[in-house]
Amino acid sequence: MDARHLEPDFFFFKDFSEFKVGGVRLFTDGTMKHPKLIILSIALALSVFPPAHSQPTDQRGASLIRPGESIGQTRLGAKGGFDLKKLPQPDRMDNYTSHSVRVWISNKAGRTDTLFVKTVSNSALGVRPLDGVSVELIRVTSPWYHTASGLSTGSTLARIRREFPDARSVDNDQRLYGDSKRGIAFEFARNPTADSPCSAVMVHPPGKQQVASADEVENLLREGHRP
Repeated sequence: MDARHLEPDFFFFKDFSEFKVGGVRLFTDGTMKHPKLIILSIALALSVFPPAHSQPTDQRGASLIRPGESIGQTRLGAKGGFDLKKLPQPDRMDNYTSHSVRVWISNKAGRTDTLFVKTVSNSALGVRPLDGVSVELIRVTSPWYHTASGLSTGSTLARIRREFPDARSVDNDQRLYGDSKRGIAFEFARNPTADSPCSAVMVHPPGKQQVASADEVENLLREGHRP
């Protein structure tokens, strides 16, 4: 299934002029022949989308990465099991004795991205509800998801180290760097230098190092089954 609706749809207008009001992008036909309609549009935009300075400081956006907590609207832990029910069926999945893995594919703006989620049976963790699951790892490749400071896929190793100075290579794999205490990890396409961009961002419970490499995701896409 094409999971394009995992992210909000972006609308593209042809032959329209763009301007901003209170940080909100508005469009006209370039003629300004309908000033009353434009004024009404501005009023509605400001009422629905207040200026940036009035936005909540905790940035509860659907694209926010919170280390050790969530990516977008999918949370870690037992609550994440309920969040998964709101997503479309994954493109591929695989079930093991005590855990499952799922992957969704998104094709947008000329690029292919994936959302990968690992869940563990609550009964194995001793967490209620015992017949449910807990999310142990969330992995994304889309740069649409970002931390509160703007760090996302495409961010360099140097920037990652500035923001997460305790990040270290995971299991001696130089392509994977993680800050296990804060619950976040990053993957690179090859052994990185300071200027290398990361290709995936992952979150996991703090203190519990969890990662999934691109090889694991590709293997799931190749050998996993459709739900």
